Amino acid sequence: HAALAFGRAANYSKWTGWARAGFAPAIASYPGAECGQGFLHTLFYKPGSPKVQDAWAAAGLPGGYPSDIIDLCVWNYQLSGRCEDGFQCARVRAHHKPAQPGSDPNECLKEPDPDDLGQAGASA
Repeated sequence: HAALAFGRAANYSKWTGWARAGFAPAIASYPGAECGQGFLHTLFYKPGSPKVQDAWAAAGLPGGYPSDIIDLCVWNYQLSGRCEDGFQCARVRAHHKPAQPGSDPNECLKEPDPDDLGQAGASA
C-alpha cells in the first residue's frame, strides 16, 4: 500500500529525484534512479521526505518500515565483479544483468523462463 500511495503522489525529476528527495548517497542521478530502483530507494531510505512519510502513513505505518541492505548478488544480481570469489549462481533469486556472456567465464547469465520456451509462435 505504501508503494501505491507513493507512486500516486511522487513525481520524478532528473534534477531532484523522486518527490524531490534527492539522490544521496549519490551526488546526482544514477542509472535506474528514474525507475524501480530509485523509486524503492526513495521509499525505503528517504524517511525525511514528506511524501514518503505520507505514503507510509497511508499504509498504516506512520513511522515507515525498517529496511536494510540485502545481498546484491543474491537479490539483485548484476555482474560478477560485485560478488565474492566462488559465488554460486544457483543462489541468485533476482537477476538484473547480464543477458549475454561477457569477459568473465563465471558470470551468472540470465536463463530463459521455461514457461516462455516455445511460445514465440503461439497465438492466443
